[in-house]
Amino acid sequence: MRYRPLLSFSLALAAVTLPVARAAHPMDVQIVPDTVRTVSKVVTSAGGQLTVQGADGTTYTLTVPEGALLGRETIRMTPVIRVDALPLHGGLIGAVHLEPKGLEFLEPLTLTITPRTKLDASQLRAFNSHALGQEFYLQPLRVSNGGVEMLLNHFSNPGVALATVADEDLLAPLVPTDPRDRLETDAARSKADATFMKGVYSDKVRPELTAAQMDDARLKSAIKLFLAWRNSVQSSGLDEVMKAQIFEGWSLIARGIEHAVNRASASCVQDRDLSRLTDLLGWITWVKRNPRLGPYFTGKLAAFEAKAENCATFELTFDSVLDEHTLELSDGDGPDPTNLTSHFEMGAKVTVKYSVAKGTLEGQGPMESRAYTTKGYSSWHSAASPPDCTASAGSIRNNPSPFIVGTAGEFVSALDLDSLLTDLTTGRQAVGVDLTFVPGTVIHRFRMACDGEAETDVDGVEAHTGWSVIIRKVLKLQDEIAEPWQAKDMVFLNGVAEHTWDHAYSGGSLLADPEDEDEDLFRQTLRGISRLTLRHTPQP
Repeated sequence: MRYRPLLSFSLALAAVTLPVARAAHPMDVQIVPDTVRTVSKVVTSAGGQLTVQGADGTTYTLTVPEGALLGRETIRMTPVIRVDALPLHGGLIGAVHLEPKGLEFLEPLTLTITPRTKLDASQLRAFNSHALGQEFYLQPLRVSNGGVEMLLNHFSNPGVALATVADEDLLAPLVPTDPRDRLETDAARSKADATFMKGVYSDKVRPELTAAQMDDARLKSAIKLFLAWRNSVQSSGLDEVMKAQIFEGWSLIARGIEHAVNRASASCVQDRDLSRLTDLLGWITWVKRNPRLGPYFTGKLAAFEAKAENCATFELTFDSVLDEHTLELSDGDGPDPTNLTSHFEMGAKVTVKYSVAKGTLEGQGPMESRAYTTKGYSSWHSAASPPDCTASAGSIRNNPSPFIVGTAGEFVSALDLDSLLTDLTTGRQAVGVDLTFVPGTVIHRFRMACDGEAETDVDGVEAHTGWSVIIRKVLKLQDEIAEPWQAKDMVFLNGVAEHTWDHAYSGGSLLADPEDEDEDLFRQTLRGISRLTLRHTPQP
């Protein structure tokens, strides 16, 4: 992203050299937001702009460039009424409170503060802080077209004030805790010329990027430091003279990311650590969305995506067992006309894999009928002395439609830049997932044998019509099993996630005709369980 030529840049309170090491000496202020004037807007990776006006007429415009965000964010901007304990005593020009707190960006945002009165550029100082005023620090600024521009890599409280001569002494002890806050403070205090910025790069930025090549947490911290340095270079209009350092910095970051991807892939496969999928997808997404990084990964992204998909490979098993007892009570004239016990077993085993392109878990395979038996007798529309019969599954046809289309919940939801650039947390043992799956329909061609007769198709048993009716209604129940099922909040522990459904029913027969006046003579009992198991089986 290119900015307008620098018209006026903040002069130094005092030229400083870059110390090798300094103990932190932070300062805090107190931000008082004017919450009745808050504006908000949903901004996507395509970018956007928010504008708000303070009570004194100062206008604030926040410009989010394309590619600064990984996804959708609701950004809120609130003018600040005052800043208590501000160590700049010439007067507050303006400040805003930006949320979500701590949100990080791939590309720098531009905040333009335009007051109603003309500014004295020589006295202007830009500042920022965290939360509602913690860890106050200085930032470079530039003045253009009557407004003050600040570049932001993260939220929360940027502002501008006028400095007095005495403020130099008040600010002298300030040494922010965070390395990049410290870098921006040093750049704001100095004239931020090429010599100074080259010194910062060679003394601080390059050593950190080099040392961080084999450490994920340190790499993310070093990237933050580089981005702060890069912002200061850009704000100072030094892009051209710092080309070599900029190129080297991005090259070191690219090399570090490649090492990080390989480490995450190896850990996922060898240690079966599913949490490393978040790291893989995070780095891949950042490379894709960051126009500055893209050229360093030409021809490599496909291999990165394959590593993520191999990491997120699973074996899905589905097992369903159901026992049923159907009884048609006698109306008092003879034996019970129907007394059936049935046992059903259905299941599937499917390889499921994450698709980077679609952001879903996908796989397909047949549902199998592993067992189906019905024993007993039924004399619907037949003789009073019903025969004993056994029904079993004959030929089976499986619907070829996909067995499962799932959504990986926390895998993707964790991919915001803030978590990507924050030190890795330890002890991650569980990763959640929501699943929607569609079993392929099982269609049976049932066969029967009654009283020692030869086995025949159900449809051919004209003498035992009641059986044929029952079997057809069982098929209808199995069609209902083939409807989409939901498995919410499945949690992986030790690489396995399970979800179970208990089936229980006791009452009037589900197979009876509701218009039949003898419906109350039917009784049915169902007992069973269905279990979905997703087992992490990463591939090298």
